[in-house]
Amino acid sequence: MTGKTKALMVLSGLICPASAILAAAGAIDAIVMVAALVIFFPLFVISTFLTWKASDHEGDYPFIGY
Repeated sequence: MTGKTKALMVLSGLICPASAILAAAGAIDAIVMVAALVIFFPLFVISTFLTWKASDHEGDYPFIGY
């Protein structure tokens, strides 16, 4: 599970700034950037915290607001 979670964290972490850069350059519309951020930013946050807790070996998850 940790490998999939880390891959999701890296992928979603790269898509978020890439969509902002592409929107600033005019390659994609702003609505596409917003849609990418709405989809991928929560995935990035959740996968980051799940990866963080998987390395801790404790049963308690931190509160992340989702």
